[in-house]
Amino acid sequence: MGVGRRRSRWRAASIAAVIVVVALGAGLAAFAFVFVPFVLPNLQTSVAETDRTESVRDAGTAVTVVVPAGWSVQRESEDAPRVVVRTPDAKLSITVDVADADLATAASTAGIEGLGPLHRETVTTGAPLVHAQAAEALVAAIGGERASGRFVVRVTEDVSLEEYRAEIAGLLDTVRVES
Repeated sequence: MGVGRRRSRWRAASIAAVIVVVALGAGLAAFAFVFVPFVLPNLQTSVAETDRTESVRDAGTAVTVVVPAGWSVQRESEDAPRVVVRTPDAKLSITVDVADADLATAASTAGIEGLGPLHRETVTTGAPLVHAQAAEALVAAIGGERASGRFVVRVTEDVSLEEYRAEIAGLLDTVRVES
């Protein structure tokens, strides 16, 4: 009877150990699934110590923008076709990429609804700027309505775009597009 009980206890302990290992593995997988997408992009984030030029390239078009000192720059990789820049307070973010879609399509792709009328201007470099605003964001293109350089501007919920007009204009004035 002693041998049978020992086997039974051994079997129960083995099953319990397997359950613990499986539960830990499932917990680790769930943790990674939830948190890795938030952490991974930050591994490619840096802060501009001085004004610095960032470039994105795609399909023969290059877009360069001067990022002010203190702003953060986030890239998926060195040659990624887009870059996200943020103000030092992280309340304004601007995604810069190369695209050939019109602004309405760009807004829809970015999940922005209720885009207002198109406005046309010329930035100080002489390049044409087309932009439209929604309640929570601004979509702009340098190079015409069909974008060569596209910019999706967002702010956090506790501020408005109006508070950052000077920063947005200053950044857009530094843009260069080469095809």
